Amino acid sequence: MIGPALRPRGGGYQRKRRRTKLVRLQQGLCHWCKGYMREDVPENHSHRATLQFLIPLAHGGTNTSDNQVAACRSCNRDRAVANGLLPGKDKA
Repeated sequence: MIGPALRPRGGGYQRKRRRTKLVRLQQGLCHWCKGYMREDVPENHSHRATLQFLIPLAHGGTNTSDNQVAACRSCNRDRAVANGLLPGKDKA
């Protein structure tokens, strides 16, 4: 049996529509750093708009609109590292 973290995520079109709506509502600004986000740049670009959960699903958050914001890729990753959901860079 495949665990939830390894299952393919469906609803890509719906996520994109929700992200686009949030970017518009937030006037193109990242929820965290207030920097401008873009949707017309490659997925790995630091200013790429992403869908961010205020309370991560892994920490009991819900997949509802009141728990979602648009955030730049950079802030999304920093927050995931801070929440222990991604490995961080070693501080050497």
